[in-house]
Amino acid sequence: MGQAKKAMMENEENNDLIDFLTTLEERDELSGAVAGITKQIKTKGVNSMSQNQEKTINGFVEKYKQANDCEMCLGGNIGSLTEYIYINDYGLCPSCQHSKEKFMKD
Repeated sequence: MGQAKKAMMENEENNDLIDFLTTLEERDELSGAVAGITKQIKTKGVNSMSQNQEKTINGFVEKYKQANDCEMCLGGNIGSLTEYIYINDYGLCPSCQHSKEKFMKD
């Protein structure tokens, strides 16, 4: 993989993490160290995290993902971290929710 493509993919992952944490922050669902690290990430960027902070955030993300699995696809259709928030709200990922609504119409 070329350096430019690698940097672009890393940037997308970083933006996905920032969007995810920002949404949870806006919903007042963050506390403690995760809330503080989120503020740091938003102002200084993902690369500003120490190894311990990165471990804390990664652990939080993994627990959130495990607690919010799509009832239909079991995570097979998930394309971004923010979709786990959607699953938390509706029980299904956006793709499965759309399929369900389409099926119900037919």
